[in-house]
This record gives sequence, C-alpha cells and structure tokens, in this order.
Amino acid sequence: MKTVDGTDVYIIQPEIQELLVAMFDTDFFGAKGKPKAGIDVKQRLRAQLAENVEIYLDEDIKKQVKSAPQFLNARLEDILTEKINNEVRGMFATMQDSDDTIQYQLMLETLDRLVAIRKWMNEWNARINLIKQEFAKTEQEKQDAKNKTGLFKHKQLQDILIDVISNLLEGKEYEYISEEEEIFYPTLYAASKMYDITAMPGNELTLWLQEVEENISNLKRYKYIRRKARALFDENDHLEKKILDSIDKIARTQLVSNESDMTPEQYERLVRFTEDASMEEKQEILCKLEQSGNLTLDEQTLKEIMDIKDAVEKKQEYGML
Repeated sequence: MKTVDGTDVYIIQPEIQELLVAMFDTDFFGAKGKPKAGIDVKQRLRAQLAENVEIYLDEDIKKQVKSAPQFLNARLEDILTEKINNEVRGMFATMQDSDDTIQYQLMLETLDRLVAIRKWMNEWNARINLIKQEFAKTEQEKQDAKNKTGLFKHKQLQDILIDVISNLLEGKEYEYISEEEEIFYPTLYAASKMYDITAMPGNELTLWLQEVEENISNLKRYKYIRRKARALFDENDHLEKKILDSIDKIARTQLVSNESDMTPEQYERLVRFTEDASMEEKQEILCKLEQSGNLTLDEQTLKEIMDIKDAVEKKQEYGML
C-alpha cells in the first residue's frame, strides 16, 4: 500500500497482474457466475484455473506454473470426470434399453461391481490416512493430518499460483522441488506401504528395506498383532484379505515410525516427489484423452492409458523418486 496525493492506494506489481487475472476470472470470485447445485465447485475451480493459465499467462510464468504437477492434475481430473460421467450415462442407457427379462440382473451386476469399487477405494484411502498419522508427533500435527491442513495439505493449482506470486514479489523463480531436498529411508518405507510402490531389485535401499521387513517380521509385537488380525479376518475372503493386508502395512509402518524420525516436513516432501515422478506419464495420458474428444473411450485407447498408468507404478521405485 502506498499514499498517493494523500490517499492510501494498493499498488499491484505488473509482474503479478496476469496471475491475479487468472485467479479472479473464476467461480471462486464469482466472475463466471455462481455454480449450479450439485457441481463440484473445487474441481470446477481447478479446471477453470488450468484453462486461465493457458489464456492469461505469458510463456515464462506459464512454464513456472506448469512445472508443478497440479496443473496436469487439474486437466486430468476435468477430462476424466467427464469421461466417467459419460460411461455412467451410457451404462444406464444400456440397462434401460435392454430386454426387460434381464434388466434387473444387469442392475444387480452393476451394483455389485460399483460396491466393490467403492470398498476398494475406501480401503486404500483409509490405509493412507492411517499411515499418514505416523508422520504426526504433536497434537496439532495429528489434527493437521486428520484435517489435511498445514504440511499435510495437498496443494492445489490455486495454491501454486499463490506460491508463484510470492516468489515473483521476492524476485525469485518458482521451483516445485529444489536440488537440495532429499527423502529419508523411513519415509520411503512408509511410501511403499501407502502407495504400493516397489523398490528396484539390487538397489542399496532395496536391501535396507528387505532387512527392515525381516526384522519387523521377527518382532514379538508384530507377531502378536498379526495373530490377532488373522483370528478376526478370513484370508480366503477377497475383501477381508485386503483388510488384513492393510492392517499388516499399517502395523509395519507404525513399528518403523516408533524407531525413526518421520516428520510432517518429510511427508510434505514425499508427496511432492511422488507427484513429480509421474508428470511425464500424466502428460501422455492427457494427450490420449484429449485426442479422444468427447467420445467414449474405445477399448484400445483405454488399454493404452492403463498401460501408461501401470508404467507409472513401476517407475515410482525408490531410486527414481
């Protein structure tokens, strides 16, 4: 703020004006009208911001924003949401146009698969949230982990724009990851249990992880937890076996956490490294989705996209994070 002719006025630096315009021209500030009921406002905001990045920002600023994976995430979420909605609409249309004799059977089969998908999502998400708690030591940190705030907040595209503005005002170029940053072994161990990442064979870290796994397996405390879990859940049942697997991963992470320094700072860094490692493949997926237009994905294109996704999971090995 400056005083001009006796009046206090805000001076907006020229270098950040285009970033502010990109943020203001969204539903968040009411520029495009209030979203209709039922629309995911947060997702719509991210999609609008991604579009505005392309429209309003010059190449240098645009490059800085796009260096963060949040831009790609926003684009992917927008297109994938529409694709999923198209599939759901198509599925209902198929059921309604089907022979009346089998219509209820198609509905039951659809319901069964949808419930299974939802359970799988809930199981994986619950495991991640529980393991995330191991990075929290103080009561405030535990609340942050639970509420996804502080260092446990996953930054969205609007946060990246704010970070770029902050750096510009300080005369610095924005960096999503700096060369000096590193992730400690215990944090990578937790990552393997959260995101089902597999380490590279023969890697020094892999040998350390194998040793840790063996040591945990021999602990009396671990054996006790494992025995109680097996008494409660049936390993021959598909869902209960998944629950057992999650309990095992959570227990192992907690035992490692008790003997190491897993901090909120390490968790925040882990998220950035994990997201950054898959940007190239996400860009490839985005290109294939954009090429398909508004049409339903054909089987071949979907297979190619899933192959890329599988490649991401293989690439996210410890030596490559």
